Amino acid sequence: MIIGFDNATLATAGGKAANLGELYRAGFPVPEGFVIAAATYRDVVRNLDVARLLTDGVPAVRQAVEAQSVPDGFREVVSTLLDAWGKQVAVAVRSSATAEDLPEASFAGQQETVLGVIGVDAVIDAVRRCWGSMWTERAVDYRQRSGFDHAEVALAVVVQRLVDAQTSGVMFTRNPVTGADEALIDASWGLGESVVSGAVTPDEFRVADGTILERRVGAKQTRIDRDGAATRTTDVSVADRERACLTEEQVLRLASLGRQVEEHFGMPMDVEWAFVDDKLWVLQARPITTAPAQGETFEAATVTALTRTVSGRRIGRLSRGFHQDLIEHYPGPYPLDVAAIVPVHRQLQAGMATIGIRSTPIEQLVNVAADGTVTVAHPDVRVGWGVLRLLRYQAPDPSDWPAVEEAFRGRLRAVLPADLTTTADTGLAEHLQAVLGIVDDIARVRFLDYVGPAQLTGVRLGWYLRLARRADLDAHDLLGDLDFTTAVIDRELRRLALLDP
Repeated sequence: MIIGFDNATLATAGGKAANLGELYRAGFPVPEGFVIAAATYRDVVRNLDVARLLTDGVPAVRQAVEAQSVPDGFREVVSTLLDAWGKQVAVAVRSSATAEDLPEASFAGQQETVLGVIGVDAVIDAVRRCWGSMWTERAVDYRQRSGFDHAEVALAVVVQRLVDAQTSGVMFTRNPVTGADEALIDASWGLGESVVSGAVTPDEFRVADGTILERRVGAKQTRIDRDGAATRTTDVSVADRERACLTEEQVLRLASLGRQVEEHFGMPMDVEWAFVDDKLWVLQARPITTAPAQGETFEAATVTALTRTVSGRRIGRLSRGFHQDLIEHYPGPYPLDVAAIVPVHRQLQAGMATIGIRSTPIEQLVNVAADGTVTVAHPDVRVGWGVLRLLRYQAPDPSDWPAVEEAFRGRLRAVLPADLTTTADTGLAEHLQAVLGIVDDIARVRFLDYVGPAQLTGVRLGWYLRLARRADLDAHDLLGDLDFTTAVIDRELRRLALLDP
């Protein structure tokens, strides 16, 4: 019925609890807790006719599950375990599906998590909510699409002492976009729900070989903290928004812990963590989800992704260059970013096709996993005879550019209301689609009329320099004194630097 972390396995406790149990047994800093076994869920729903209930809709199943009584003696055992931690101790109650947090699938975020729960009755209510969350539209749809039998997937529940975090977040022990051997850390103030739910723009850190390669301070607009038996969201002060929420030492300690977790599991991991009074805790750990080929291990899939194109061919120079350009523009994309990335690059690829360069469609390169992880595959790139059209490619007259810009600004003004804050959610979605349609058109004009001709000009200038035997110069040297905006700014800054103080 109830088991400790030291006995948690996938079959008895689900993926989340099994991973926590593995970490606990290995001596990692995991908050103490216990698991309500998956067998308890099966006992509770044994007499429900799920197939019949599904004919009335998924909500009918959830309502029926949450209405079931707990087994005899269940309340007393839970009460005894909670009392051992102290009166009125706050806990986190998390779902743990028996098909969850596997390398080949991710149920992350589909089932319920309840924070700041105090008292045995509140814990039992939260457990029922977790059981019911097996039957949300999203969870049912994912199981059907992924080939999991509803009857074969059961739900265990983790009850764990709540860590009142000062700072928390998530960490990928390996870059999920590029596959690079570096840790990516997102961090914010308060409980980790702010980062996991995407409610804030977190601080971001990139770490490799004990060195912080990159840091970006995010807005961290709000924070979530425990307030008695509930959680509350408050605004973050301007001073705390503008400074990093982790010290350099904490970032490096976190990356080191991530490396140890990866080495223990033998694969790249997605880790949720928290700092309390400078003590680091591991709250969850799951494999970074990819899509391995049938019979392929996670590690093999990762290696394949780094050495083969999306169709399985060996990665060449062109493929590597196109892939690098894509991830350079979008080094850490969020799922919503993909809504803009795809149409922009669709137009780029359309422009390339007009001059005989064809690439794997962007929709086949960018993948968003169920847990929100965005990965980018290497494309297949082919160059045909159409590339000779470059010799006759004519750029538009630059004097027309202001008129083109004003036309696009007019279209934007026409679709955006005066005050977006008063617009309903459905209206915001419609405005977003309208704006993305304009972005689509801007991207087409940008690549065909501006970026393309500019790149061609650079190629021609490179040819001229080779003919002139000027290996000491490149095309950018020839553009240095032109009055484009960046050059004007640079010249003015140099002039200011020469002035007397």
